[in-house]
Amino acid sequence: MKAPELKTIAASLGDAGAPGLPTVVLTREVPLFEVEFAALEFAEEAKLPSSNWAALALARALGELSPADVDAYLGLGEAVSEGLVRRLLDEGLIEERADEHVQAAKPAEDSGIGGFFRRLFGGSTAHPVEAVAPPSRVQTAARKLRESRASSTPVCRLSTGGAQALERGAVAQRRVRPARLLFLAEPLLFLGVVDEKRQRHTQHRRPNALEPERVPGAFQVLDATFALPPSERLGACGIEANIRGFSGQFVGIVPGAQWEVRQMERRSNKGREAQMALLVLAAFPSSDADGLTWRAYLRQQDQTQDCPHIDAACFLHEDLRSLTSLLSVIEGDGALPTQAGLRGDGAFDLRCDETLLPSLLGEADRPADTFLPALAPGWWVGVRAHASPTDIHAGRAAFYDFLRRRDANLRRDFDGTCAEVATNLISYWGENPGLPSADEAAINLWVRAELRAALCMRRRHRDLVAPYEPMEPAR
Repeated sequence: MKAPELKTIAASLGDAGAPGLPTVVLTREVPLFEVEFAALEFAEEAKLPSSNWAALALARALGELSPADVDAYLGLGEAVSEGLVRRLLDEGLIEERADEHVQAAKPAEDSGIGGFFRRLFGGSTAHPVEAVAPPSRVQTAARKLRESRASSTPVCRLSTGGAQALERGAVAQRRVRPARLLFLAEPLLFLGVVDEKRQRHTQHRRPNALEPERVPGAFQVLDATFALPPSERLGACGIEANIRGFSGQFVGIVPGAQWEVRQMERRSNKGREAQMALLVLAAFPSSDADGLTWRAYLRQQDQTQDCPHIDAACFLHEDLRSLTSLLSVIEGDGALPTQAGLRGDGAFDLRCDETLLPSLLGEADRPADTFLPALAPGWWVGVRAHASPTDIHAGRAAFYDFLRRRDANLRRDFDGTCAEVATNLISYWGENPGLPSADEAAINLWVRAELRAALCMRRRHRDLVAPYEPMEPAR
């Protein structure tokens, strides 16, 4: 990777929220994967109906609930009371009271509404739930409206989801949706939702799903990763409470549901090839003299995004984490700076001769820091350098190179452009290595054929325009 590409990448980090230009950037290409899920769970909140609230409050007050209790205390009638209890059971807001002392969660129940609430509210399904002997009915000051002839079974109690709904006045409704999500594998990172409306290829032209042995290890344990609490899941894969493009709180993969992994491809002149993104790890100066603060970014399609939830340092070998070891490991074609040259602004001071200096001041009209290309095991490396001249010849070589870049300005105002370029260089270097005057530059630049037009314009202005300018008002 060349210096201009590294500079473009480093400059784009500012748009992604970076505090400034980094001291070092490490980049590598990583493949993109599409994961197609048959069923993902989401929780959408809805207002708790008054009848549900009354029945749940009664279950909490009595400690247990049956259709006969609903009819006796709320007076809703036999048929309505029985229907209400059945609906609350179906919605997981109440659960049948177990007669056994210990009831282990059955695998089949995990895909139902009870398992949904356990996953939503972080309840454990790994250990049996201790159920004490059926308690005696709690005494309450509430009075029955009448004796009911409704069924006294099933006898239910308030579930975890019912307690939460009663407390918040809202109920979490389960929604199951298929989805196609875009990920990186190393590190595991959620990138977005595949918009099927923008897919120009039909279903049968999509890449084949990867064979199990070719699926990256991170995707083989997605069910466990998605089941983590939102704060932990954010660090593990980049998904917190919500998935962009889907309404409701993300809960996880429906137990037993399948998913397929495909490697993203794109068309090129050589046929179809893997679609890649650029993982960027940027190092910024730390309060520790030998320390670096690492941040992770992802760049694809000329867009750079910050990945604050990724621990960038954990993806680096120990030799790349500290400044001293990093500079000793990387290899480049040219001279690389030393730790002693680190400036307060995060760049390395690098003294250069006349053959190297002009190329290390950037490609714009003004001098700027550049990134020296280097290599480390598994990474392209860019080291930020602040190039300055070793002697007067190097300084003048840079001066003439910047004049060459501003030919149009030279034709309009030769002397002013020379002064501006000299000012920019002196300000960037913090010293004047002996830059030439405009008159001296005009003599020395005649050997450059591409700048002779500017020199002729200067001579025409001095000989034919400037002498007559005082006479213009007299006309």
